[in-house]
Amino acid sequence: MTSWNFVLKNCHTPCLGSISWRFLLKNRHPALVAGSTKIKTNLVPIFFILLLHELRINFRQLSRILASFLFFLIFLSSFSLLSQGQDSLVIILFSLLSCLIFSSAEFLKKDFESGASEQILISCENFEIFIAAKMLANWLICCVPIIITSSLIRPDLLMLIILVSLLVNFICCFCGALSILGNAAPMIAALALPLIIPILLIALGDVVTSLKLLIGLCFFLAPILIFATAKIVKIAHE
Repeated sequence: MTSWNFVLKNCHTPCLGSISWRFLLKNRHPALVAGSTKIKTNLVPIFFILLLHELRINFRQLSRILASFLFFLIFLSSFSLLSQGQDSLVIILFSLLSCLIFSSAEFLKKDFESGASEQILISCENFEIFIAAKMLANWLICCVPIIITSSLIRPDLLMLIILVSLLVNFICCFCGALSILGNAAPMIAALALPLIIPILLIALGDVVTSLKLLIGLCFFLAPILIFATAKIVKIAHE
């Protein structure tokens, strides 16, 4: 039984899972409205509560973090050996892409199969906040160790690697969410590659121009992908 199921089973009021429910009550958090069937929230604190909850769950699965990091190191070593003399940024970006596709292949599938996503959908007015927290948690768990390693190789391109990893993570999570609709591997590849390849090409251009374009793409694509992923989950639950 997931922590979402446990808390919802033991609380008469809808809640956000095993995340600081007593803390919210103790501090009379404005997120709670008496007699409401859904949580009416101040989005920022709820987002951080959800994010911390997701990080706590993921840190219990150290094997996933290690597998993702080792996957990156294997690809980095393989690409380095096969493409000697190639720009190190190209090797880092393709290794990062391979790692994120691997780690996000079944994004939200466990939550969907356990019923946790349905409970959050019923209990929380802003389901997109839950999706955003899940996506950001996936980026922090999978990409931060990779970014730290990459900064040792190319410290001058740290901000560029962070922005690319963030964008690719959102795209891979969106495409991975299609797994809840069944065997959608061909559809995932067909959607992901046309979105990711332009980002990689932008990153390989002039650094200053690339940074400006990637920042703009982050603000443009992130909300679209979050709302699209939330819509996929809602459709799957109908």
